[in-house]
Amino acid sequence: MNEPADIIQVIRYGSIIQWPQRCQLVEELHIQRQREKGTPQTGRPDSLVGKMGWGIRDTARELGFSVGGICEELQLAAALRANSYLATIEDRSLALRVVKGFK
Repeated sequence: MNEPADIIQVIRYGSIIQWPQRCQLVEELHIQRQREKGTPQTGRPDSLVGKMGWGIRDTARELGFSVGGICEELQLAAALRANSYLATIEDRSLALRVVKGFK
């Protein structure tokens, strides 16, 4: 599933997918968009050129999610790459607490 349109459909309407797969798909879409449009610049955008690159806010807007929700999805996706054991946790909020160290 490499086409962004397919990924978006599954993320938005694929209520049957588990949270680990959704996190990985969100990350895959985000990375694809950054490859297409570049990574976002840091600091204030140049007033003549405007905003450049693709950021978390752009992914959130495209998927209809909050910025915080996308940040959490990307954090969980990175944690899953580092520790596949997290995928055995059924509850996404518990997995997020584990990743954040039960803060």
